[in-house]
Amino acid sequence: TSTRQLACVVSIALSALVLGLIGALAVKWLAKTITEPVRQLASQTECIARGQLDKRVEIRSGDELEQLANDFNKMCDALIEMQFRDQNANPLTKLPGNLMIESETNRRLRSGEDVAVLFLDLDHFKAFNDKYGFEQGDRVIKLTADVLRSICGENAPTNPRFMGHIGGDDFIVVS
Repeated sequence: TSTRQLACVVSIALSALVLGLIGALAVKWLAKTITEPVRQLASQTECIARGQLDKRVEIRSGDELEQLANDFNKMCDALIEMQFRDQNANPLTKLPGNLMIESETNRRLRSGEDVAVLFLDLDHFKAFNDKYGFEQGDRVIKLTADVLRSICGENAPTNPRFMGHIGGDDFIVVS
């Protein structure tokens, strides 16, 4: 019976060893499939905080982590677009400036869609500025931008109308 007991103990010990090995492999697999992608996303978050928006997270897991990485990359693309818009917007009206106007106009022309361009120039604006001062002139420029926004809506990918502030008293609407 002691031989039998010894065989039973050895069998239990071997089973425990095999189960421990399987457990260790499962933990390693989980660490690789969950922890590593989370580390990649955390690293990208640090890059974004430093203003580095061009790096992308590549996760090919076919699950929620891959979807999260794809959404994270889309967020970076949106941040790049917002940064470009902010850097190229007219500081007074916050409407797109010349670079964005040219980019949007060229995009529409390349797409082959019908394009109508409305150029707006406030007549006698210099005389108005000379008489009433720059502060009142700035109010007129801002009011003009607000009127365009109320008529055209905000610039958005789904909006068929695009408006920009060329500079001074010159505006443009592309539709």
